[in-house]
Amino acid sequence: MLSTSAGAILTTSPPSSTLPRRIEAFPDRPVIKRTGPLASSVPGSRTLHSLVASGGDNVLVNLERADYNTSEWVFRNTVSFWVGVFFVEGSILFIVGSAAAAFHPHAEWRQQAIIGYPYFAGSLTYTAGTYLGYYEVINVGREKRRFFGCSGATRAGFWGTTLYLIGAVLFNVDCAATFLSPATLEGEHLIAVYMEGLTGTIGSLFFVAAAVIEWAHNWHANSTQKVFWLCLSYFVGSVLFLLGSLSTLIVASIGGASVTLVLWAIDIPFTVGAISFLFGAWVTTRMWKAEQFGLAFMNEMNHFAPAAPNAALPEDRLQVYTFLYICASIYSLGM
Repeated sequence: MLSTSAGAILTTSPPSSTLPRRIEAFPDRPVIKRTGPLASSVPGSRTLHSLVASGGDNVLVNLERADYNTSEWVFRNTVSFWVGVFFVEGSILFIVGSAAAAFHPHAEWRQQAIIGYPYFAGSLTYTAGTYLGYYEVINVGREKRRFFGCSGATRAGFWGTTLYLIGAVLFNVDCAATFLSPATLEGEHLIAVYMEGLTGTIGSLFFVAAAVIEWAHNWHANSTQKVFWLCLSYFVGSVLFLLGSLSTLIVASIGGASVTLVLWAIDIPFTVGAISFLFGAWVTTRMWKAEQFGLAFMNEMNHFAPAAPNAALPEDRLQVYTFLYICASIYSLGM
């Protein structure tokens, strides 16, 4: 459903006279008057191909409005769309794995199928989403795309997406433990402590640090803006993942705990944290639908009116259908 709406684009450009009306249609897009090195405007595509140093400012690239169907607009549209999709899928899979661990104890082979594999697949899609967020930050305003870089459009964007990416990779290592079958109890203990508990805890710390940077970059946001809810949900999800991972490390270190303690200290935090991430991912799809391609780390790009002539308003009912689809997917995967 999301990919269908991603491809629904017309080929004609809107008259410039409609832009003021469309800006008014988006109350969470304050109109910003730019001065200094960020005030220049390039006719046509308005894409920027050079880095502009701005002293101590957090913005390192002139984040201008990209005209519809230019290569820069297509790049921003495509990457931000897939960031939301991968986070939605990863969150759904984590909800399935954590909820199954909490409420449906099964035989070992079934635990692998409905807990271990969803966790690992979810960690991979989280990594794909975090990498695409990093990829967008380091390539906005560049003619030649690069897979890795040491700078991005904003300092907060570069460091935040980098920390999210590192944390996601560490969770890949954590969740890959499901494929290991140690022959001894000592080997099983070492995997539980170091590969699951310690690696997951460090990865969660990276998530929390990235979420704090995300909050700091959007300190001015309020509850009427989508980016506020995106930052809040990712911060809550990161903290709950840290709680679950730290509890896993402690339980593994002491050699076990009661079923009730494991439920409330590990399974519930991961379940609620994944739900929080899912909500944030849904907000991401709403931001994409409104052409707020900067998401949270490049919110400077979110103040422009949509460039596509058929861009839907934020109240588009398709977003409601998308959320219902997500809920149905979670239910069907958990059955």
